[in-house]
Amino acid sequence: MEKIKKWYRKLNLQNKLRISYIALILIPVTVICVVYYEVASQSIIEIAKNNILEGMIKNVQILDRDLKGIQESAQGMNLNNEIYKLLEDLPKSSDFEILQKDKKARLELQKAFSNEYILTANIFTPEFVFGDNGNAIIPVQNFYESEIYREAIKSAGKMKWIPTYHAEKEYGVDYRMQKVNYFSLIEELQPVYIEPENISSMKSMKQNMHAVLVLNFNPEFMDSVLEEKNR
Repeated sequence: MEKIKKWYRKLNLQNKLRISYIALILIPVTVICVVYYEVASQSIIEIAKNNILEGMIKNVQILDRDLKGIQESAQGMNLNNEIYKLLEDLPKSSDFEILQKDKKARLELQKAFSNEYILTANIFTPEFVFGDNGNAIIPVQNFYESEIYREAIKSAGKMKWIPTYHAEKEYGVDYRMQKVNYFSLIEELQPVYIEPENISSMKSMKQNMHAVLVLNFNPEFMDSVLEEKNR
């Protein structure tokens, strides 16, 4: 520092003025640049935060709307005349008749649950699993011995969301591949038959068929959907 002072004292007046002018220009400009950088950085960070937050809120709203639609479709199963007819005489049905019922059940399930989030949509009964369960094969006996079924019974006809669980452990099935995790929407079905020409006339099931609607969702797929919507 002393060397700089000595060097400065030795300068002639003209050079001292030049250095003074340069200092007078550089110091304010440097201060302005630093302040501007800080303000700009904060603004960019705030804008980025707001954009991320808005994106997350939008995705959650879309997902919430879609899941609400799925719930409404699930509720509608108990007011579906085709589902009533499918279950009404099921215990007395022959194997051929059950296969015919399965074709009708698949059509009804496809109409109600064509949402891309749903991995499988099935109606479990002690006699048969209706619907396409190729993506989540769960044997009938294993299902009725599971905690998932007990939760459906405890819900007494109300829908219930089951948080992510390990399917092999829950159903005692060896899929012989990577671990399979689902989260599910379940509902014990007790459908009524509404006369098309007299909507005030309803016919209830004569007995509890122990039928359960099971919608399985793949958590990893749901994550990928959110990631896709974020792009």
